[in-house]
Amino acid sequence: MTEPKSTDIPDFHCSLSLHAGRGYLDESRLRLLQEVRRNGTLSAAADRLGISYKTAWSWLDSMGNAASGPLVESVQGGAHGGTSRLTELGETLLQQYEALCARHRSFMESLGNEGDKPLEKVESFLRRMSVHTSARNQLHGTVERIWGDNTQAWVDVRIGSIAMVTSRVARSSIQDLGLEPGSNITTLTKATCLQIGPSDFKPAIRKGPYNRIVGNLRRSLVDEDYADVSLDIGDGNTLTGLIPIKQWHDLQARVGDKLCAWFDPDHVILVQLN
Repeated sequence: MTEPKSTDIPDFHCSLSLHAGRGYLDESRLRLLQEVRRNGTLSAAADRLGISYKTAWSWLDSMGNAASGPLVESVQGGAHGGTSRLTELGETLLQQYEALCARHRSFMESLGNEGDKPLEKVESFLRRMSVHTSARNQLHGTVERIWGDNTQAWVDVRIGSIAMVTSRVARSSIQDLGLEPGSNITTLTKATCLQIGPSDFKPAIRKGPYNRIVGNLRRSLVDEDYADVSLDIGDGNTLTGLIPIKQWHDLQARVGDKLCAWFDPDHVILVQLN
């Protein structure tokens, strides 16, 4: 495949270059995509930006969830080896971002023009990346059901066509966020709140609902004490959990194996992006 022609993302000293509506994206994340395109490996791209391989994967996971699809694909295996390239979606977003860079101060007005429909994808992507948080799992979906009593409520959020995430909140939060079935919402869950187990994994007996999502092992990053485990849960979305190393070794999982992520609705935060 012939590499598309494009110019380097220029240095930015103006917020207009990084904002779309109320969305914000650190240019370093787009530079990561550009370095993958240029160098052909994620490890080399991370080295060029002075970040760790783990951080690079974290950025890709959050961008992939925001874009509803992976932006980089591995051509060959290996913990830190092999080659990587941008997916069609990743190339499209990067090209659109470069187009925004070329337009400088006029790009905000361009995003609102009727004739600029091709830029809607990157505008939506930037808006979803506006939340700066330590929560690794940022999933974007639609409220399907709200139920509960006068003081508390459970909100079922449909993520893509497969997964459902439930959050327990105060009833007053429903009114504050203006939530109703059909509302767009983002769910935040820390990686340390997830448990990862076999696909038939069931939590200990407890009262009330819980979140149980099955996915395919996408990757794992392992150190002496913990394993950073990422699952592909469909529709371009991923869930990441940080689990003890013994638990990881007991799983004996390989890329592609079905695993289960479990987490409490109390650990799910709802965020509305206006």
